[in-house]
Amino acid sequence: MTHQKLAARLLLSLAIPSAFLAAAPVAAAPAAAADAKAVIAEQFARLPMVFEANQGQNDPAVRFQARGIGYGFYLTANEAVLNLDVADGEKSRRSSLRTRLVGANADATLVGEAKLSGTTNYLNGAKPADWKTGIAQYGKVRYQGVYPGIDLVYYGTQNQVEFDYVVAPGSDPSAIVMDIAGAKSLKLAANGDLEVATEAGTLVQHKPVIYQTIDGQRRAVDGRYKLAGNQVSFEVAAYDRSQTLVIDPLIAFNAYLPGLHREIANAVTVGGDGSAYIAGYSTPYAYASRIRFISDDVFVTKINPSGTAIVYATYVGGAAGDRANAIKVDSAGAAYVSGDTFSNDFPLVNAVQTARAGFRDGFALKLSPDGRSIVYSTYLGGVADDSATALAIDASGASYIAGLTSSLDFPVAAALQPLNAGRADAFITKLDAAGAMVYSTYLGGSEDEGATGIAVDATGAAYLSGFSDSLNLPATPGVFQPARTPNLIIPDNPATTANEFRSISYGDAFVAKLNGSGATLDYLTYLGGIQEDTTAGIAIDAAGNAFVTGYTDSSNFPVLNAFRSTLTGSRDIFITKLNGNASALVYSTYFGGESFNEYATGIALDGAGTPWVTGYTSSISMPTRNPLQRANSGNEDAFVVNLNAAGNALNYASYLGAPGRDFANGVATDSTGNVYLTGYTFSTNFTTNRAPIQGSAAGRGDPFVTKFATGGGSLAYSTYLGETNLFLSLALGQNNPGRNGPQISLPLPLRGIIGCTLRAVDGVVLAGTELLFPTRVVCGGDQAPPG
Repeated sequence: MTHQKLAARLLLSLAIPSAFLAAAPVAAAPAAAADAKAVIAEQFARLPMVFEANQGQNDPAVRFQARGIGYGFYLTANEAVLNLDVADGEKSRRSSLRTRLVGANADATLVGEAKLSGTTNYLNGAKPADWKTGIAQYGKVRYQGVYPGIDLVYYGTQNQVEFDYVVAPGSDPSAIVMDIAGAKSLKLAANGDLEVATEAGTLVQHKPVIYQTIDGQRRAVDGRYKLAGNQVSFEVAAYDRSQTLVIDPLIAFNAYLPGLHREIANAVTVGGDGSAYIAGYSTPYAYASRIRFISDDVFVTKINPSGTAIVYATYVGGAAGDRANAIKVDSAGAAYVSGDTFSNDFPLVNAVQTARAGFRDGFALKLSPDGRSIVYSTYLGGVADDSATALAIDASGASYIAGLTSSLDFPVAAALQPLNAGRADAFITKLDAAGAMVYSTYLGGSEDEGATGIAVDATGAAYLSGFSDSLNLPATPGVFQPARTPNLIIPDNPATTANEFRSISYGDAFVAKLNGSGATLDYLTYLGGIQEDTTAGIAIDAAGNAFVTGYTDSSNFPVLNAFRSTLTGSRDIFITKLNGNASALVYSTYFGGESFNEYATGIALDGAGTPWVTGYTSSISMPTRNPLQRANSGNEDAFVVNLNAAGNALNYASYLGAPGRDFANGVATDSTGNVYLTGYTFSTNFTTNRAPIQGSAAGRGDPFVTKFATGGGSLAYSTYLGETNLFLSLALGQNNPGRNGPQISLPLPLRGIIGCTLRAVDGVVLAGTELLFPTRVVCGGDQAPPG
């Protein structure tokens, strides 16, 4: 197998179309649907833009900065700079807008206002002395006295910048003149908006809202923009000059620029107190005389349980690209992160590997509960290419990192398999709570392997799922499938009668269990048929049964007690339950529609021990039961399916999508039986004429989270999540007592709550939002499997 094919297969096994990266969200459940929707709307509507005082993390000219999804915003002594990065297919279009006040006070004082409770930390580079921690966050920045008697105040939310000119009594608003550089053109629209064309797209600066507050009453004042070349001023009608006047324009850049995408959330988890922890990578847009974009850094953001404030935002990285792939959090609130790095100066603390060894190395790190320091951080890699794709932690704080390595010198200790047996092997590394290596081992045969999922039980035994092309994986005696399916032998040229044949190697999935010490394989079994098979995730129950899902092209994939016993399309998903020692199938089934492909992306167990599987499909004949959406409405739709305890019937199955392309990438359940899906959508046909909080898709793939009420038959809520791109997995933490159950706490703007035929649970639809998915689908009912 070529490295290109191996990389493509790893991406597919991670449930990502090869053109995209992936990400992971998580949610926890409000107890009552109506209350949940009200809480979510309130949380997201009030989450502010975060301004940081510059304490050395940027050019000295910058006094305050704000970073968001696809933008950087910088305030200097005499100008405001907005840097944008917008996706255009697989490329980026970048732009920098600079707004300078003509004739303004060059010595105006900048002060932070509306101080926030959170802090920002920059743990960049190999020298701790260069790290910047505990940087204060503010909701507003005020320029005092930019013109005589006039202050300028900046603030905003996650997808818009607002700025108020506060004109004191007796002062002259006609003194305000904004010179805008970096725009291709400026145009006044018929409705009074200012349209700013840039290389990245067109921004809309809404018609200014002008008002006075007199005797506690807000009174509107008529006014508009005046445009002369690149200079913009205000024309204000008569008003009471003995009272303060406020001129309030608004730039809603994320609502109008499709494709802002340079901050990618790859993983999310929820702590025991209901706080959300988000990890991924971000491009730190640098302020400069011209726009400059730096290599990606890892970011970790913690959001409070109510979703109203950032507790901390921590950036970690070196001079080259660094990306987080997974995050977990322990009972003390310490975040564990694994991912990949190209940096030679990645920040290290108590490292077991102190230098980057190859092209790309994995890394593992643990942050302190306040996010300001690193408990440990280490490279994990050898001289070739290494990727850390999965992460789990146990109750002691030990972390288990799994992935793929093509290096011959990957770091090993107390290894089950000390040497790379093929071109690429899976690996699993266990670090204790302080970062010391407990064990680290290859796991593979003579060809290519990769790990795609990991789970840990109460004894510290690690369960691994992945894919293998090798005929000689160390399968253990007595397992269900001790050998990989033999290579497929086909005629080399069917048009001739020559007795010439060729062998085609298709890989199988594998499932393995390492004991608590990592020194012994409790079991390893292949799982597959005559063509390609790979896993997408693994879950375990209290009895040690392993539930795995993935995709298969094989017409002879092993089935037992199956809902569907034959391959229906060219590629179906499989759902398999192995008994506690992997000696037998409890059940195994295909699931899919005719002619087209399905991809499984995640699996979770509910309280009854039945599996919920999600993914995406291009099929128009996927079987459904009690569906929220009976039919495929686009090129690809997300789906969710729940098997009964025996595995031979559907409890629930539904499409979920819109006329564009929609992908589900993760699933989780809570203790009350609610089910959560996460993924991303390319659908852009959602109306915004009712002024939703955020009503249009803004990235190459915009995330969503959907909560199904118990049993899946109705929606509690479903919402876009803003401008982060792609999500890979969904994980639930413990319930959050004291707030009627766990809460959703993500630092991203709400897009829209949806229901089935314009209804949601309890018949409540949030005011000021629009439907995410079409309502033409009839709810309820069954659809028998074709054939």
